[in-house]
Amino acid sequence: GMASRTRCFAHIINLVAKSFIAFFFRKPRKKVVEIAGDAVQPIIEEDDNTDLDNDEAISEEADATSDATSNDDGREMHDNAVIKTFEGKAILIMEQEDIIIEESECRIALGIFPRISGLACRIHDITTLKEKFNKLIEDDEEFSGNTRTLAQRVPTHWNSDLDCLSAHIYFQPIIEQLTGNSNNNLSGFHLSEEQWKLAQQVEEVLLLFQRFTELFSKQDVPLVVDALPELENLKTSLEWARDDTDAADVIRVGAQAALLVLDKYSVFTSDCEVYQVAMGIPLH
Repeated sequence: GMASRTRCFAHIINLVAKSFIAFFFRKPRKKVVEIAGDAVQPIIEEDDNTDLDNDEAISEEADATSDATSNDDGREMHDNAVIKTFEGKAILIMEQEDIIIEESECRIALGIFPRISGLACRIHDITTLKEKFNKLIEDDEEFSGNTRTLAQRVPTHWNSDLDCLSAHIYFQPIIEQLTGNSNNNLSGFHLSEEQWKLAQQVEEVLLLFQRFTELFSKQDVPLVVDALPELENLKTSLEWARDDTDAADVIRVGAQAALLVLDKYSVFTSDCEVYQVAMGIPLH
């Protein structure tokens, strides 16, 4: 029963992180099939973001995400349904506090990850671009570290979003030179000044999840007594992000969505005796 039921902490963190990140990705359009006689034709249903179809980077990333998750065992579909539900609830809750994501800010947010992910793929796949990227690094004395590549995004792993974003921010001067050169045909992957600023705020929030991810990356399985304090710290940090008046509205609403998901799968209640016993809390 509920008194003995525990939840997978890693899955909780994955859902919470994705709930925040969801505000920075266009939702893939639904793919259905239409059967006409003996022919089966794929049909792409329209979504609420059809006005973004002219943005090549956003469209490509949405399709890539859809393809990467189309053959899973159904968990990704379940997770996306949960995320979509709490995304809407977060928007309504924050609207009551006069925190509203304007259309202009939404466009800025939706363009960040598709551009950084698309550029990373092109530099990785196109030899001439990779050579130009490496040459720019070699000629810049500020880059003396061992990092020489842009991390690529894996749609089913949220931490790859952080890796991809952090690498992009680290190489910002190099990337601006690369995308600013018309001869490279990379203008579609150029980030505006507003997007760079928002990207830094996104990175700060995603870094909140890193400690928990590192905890579960260890060879030894972490104990409940180790994981629970980290969850509590995460909740507090997300509350700070939500209430930060200097942060962009999309950051604050995204943090609220993450908090709602964390509360849904909360282990901070007295429903499960396992957690109370592990933490040395007397049972009532």
